Amino acid sequence: MNVLKFIGGIDLHDSTVELVSYDESSKVLSITIDLCHWRQPSYNEQTDPETIIKTLKFTGVSQYISSRNTLTFDSNDILDVNFIPATDGEQVEFILNSDDDIITLTIKAEHVEWINS
Repeated sequence: MNVLKFIGGIDLHDSTVELVSYDESSKVLSITIDLCHWRQPSYNEQTDPETIIKTLKFTGVSQYISSRNTLTFDSNDILDVNFIPATDGEQVEFILNSDDDIITLTIKAEHVEWINS
């Protein structure tokens, strides 16, 4: 799915980033998220767990910028997710909370999808 459609269909607020991995040679970036399933429109209180571990897989990544110099994350809360229109692709910006600062991750990619962790 394209990035804009993804952003419009999921609520990541208060979910946490557990792991980020980027393979520059294959242009694939993966973000493992402890997702607040209860915040999603498809959540069924009777049958679904409140949180689930899922991985976002970005393909065709042409840009990845992090305000942090490392890919080490430790249950960083997702404060906000923003779509950033660009003339040469679609970008998404994740704003995360950490113990001592705010982290931003900006990803320009052709495609994003959920994969089960």
